[in-house]
Amino acid sequence: MKYLFFECLHKLKDERALVFFRIASYTGERKGEILGLTCRDIDFDNQTICFNKTLVELSEGSLCINPTKTDKSKGVISIDNGTLRILKNGNVL
Repeated sequence: MKYLFFECLHKLKDERALVFFRIASYTGERKGEILGLTCRDIDFDNQTICFNKTLVELSEGSLCINPTKTDKSKGVISIDNGTLRILKNGNVL
């Protein structure tokens, strides 16, 4: 079922949504941690993503990057080849 979802996103040519949902699906990370990712957090050689910060919306509506809530939230997670390929080819982070 999830592959059908990814096929639909691919057809829409929305690489940002495709990468977001692939990372969410394959890592289980929360939205804020995924949206806080930068290019420096991706290790293409070791096929990992380092989650070390989170994007939060402040009460007045502005966005801010904060450290993760706990040290336990920080982590390096392996990522699949398909998502890495999309990240390499696109300008999504």
